Amino acid sequence: MTASFDMLLCMRTTLDLNDTLLTQAKTRAAKENRTLTSIVEESLRLLLNGAGKPKKIPEIPVIRGTGGLMPGIDPVKIEAHFNALEDEERIGRISGKS
Repeated sequence: MTASFDMLLCMRTTLDLNDTLLTQAKTRAAKENRTLTSIVEESLRLLLNGAGKPKKIPEIPVIRGTGGLMPGIDPVKIEAHFNALEDEERIGRISGKS
């Protein structure tokens, strides 16, 4: 009786796993035609190598001002400019110009 080199490097252990987690792992193993052991090993490798760490979310700058428009800005004129631009775009689409 001969043992493979891999078997000499492996260790048998018992784990208490959540039933749902175990079922998900077994299902994945079956879908991928793999052993449960290979799924557990890959998961542990990914976690231990840092792939399981959540990525750092960049901070979004928050401007804490009093709000409102800058002095001299007339919202009515701005709206009129936007309306004129929209009209030009519509005319350009109708006439085939982009």
